[in-house]
Amino acid sequence: MPLYTFPVASVPPRTRTGHFRVAVVQTALPGHADFSGDLELNDETYRRRHRRHLSAMLRLLMKTLDVRKGYKDAPENVDLVLLPELSVHPNDVPLLVRFADSVKAMVFCGLVFHPMPRQPSKLINSGLWILPVRTEDGRSMQFVEQGKWHLTPVEEALGVDSFRPCQWLIEVRSGSGRRWGLSAAICYDATDLRLAADLCKRTDAFVVAAMNRDIGTFDAMVSALHYHMFQHVVLVNSAEFGGSTAQAPYSDAYNKVIVHHHGMDQPVVSVIDLDLAAFRRRRAKNSKGSVKNEEGGRKTKYPPAGMDR
Repeated sequence: MPLYTFPVASVPPRTRTGHFRVAVVQTALPGHADFSGDLELNDETYRRRHRRHLSAMLRLLMKTLDVRKGYKDAPENVDLVLLPELSVHPNDVPLLVRFADSVKAMVFCGLVFHPMPRQPSKLINSGLWILPVRTEDGRSMQFVEQGKWHLTPVEEALGVDSFRPCQWLIEVRSGSGRRWGLSAAICYDATDLRLAADLCKRTDAFVVAAMNRDIGTFDAMVSALHYHMFQHVVLVNSAEFGGSTAQAPYSDAYNKVIVHHHGMDQPVVSVIDLDLAAFRRRRAKNSKGSVKNEEGGRKTKYPPAGMDR
């Protein structure tokens, strides 16, 4: 499977140092039961309800940023917005495009089951990157579809098809010449250790969009991946089950778990700060024989075997 790079010029200057502010949006709709009949969720009544919920969650994100601005007494922006697997109907993508354009942020979301490109008789499950790209003519929005190859038994029973022609590496380029790599997986694909092994030396953060009821297994997976990939791992799950989390291989437990939402039926928004450069510094220092990294007051763990870039 090929790995393709999609370059994105960084918008905020702070991303040049690897500091990314990420919004984890744990939505409540759709739920598992909503796919019992209409897999594409095209029913007009449900469409209105679904769109209202997505709009409300985006407003909640804006309110959350406003609250943070109040107590931090500083402007609050966001660089990346994450939504769960199957959380956005394709017809509602323009809503996210307008939102991304207004806040100047990247978005990764899971799309509701939809027809496969060039084979409309087949339904697939995929995610969508919405990326602001600067050109000489100004800023435009580009779209990159990240497919899902490994299907769950439930999806196979529904007749959904595998679709992942490639793995995308979103390369955020800064004015300083440094490049930060982001890649994503849809739920069950994240359990493929070959994918993690292929990405670990190419990415600085790994994003998982899920609609998963096996919270314990995915908690353990994130706890393992963030160390073995030696980078931030962010999982956003449906509010029906909860379990959205972001973790990174810091030495102290209170730094390692950046956010973790437990509990069912919890539509919630969290805004977190990721220091993607922390683990590049750790790798660089390790190559010179150093065993400590206290940049920013947070110690990182010693890298796993073979982790060099």
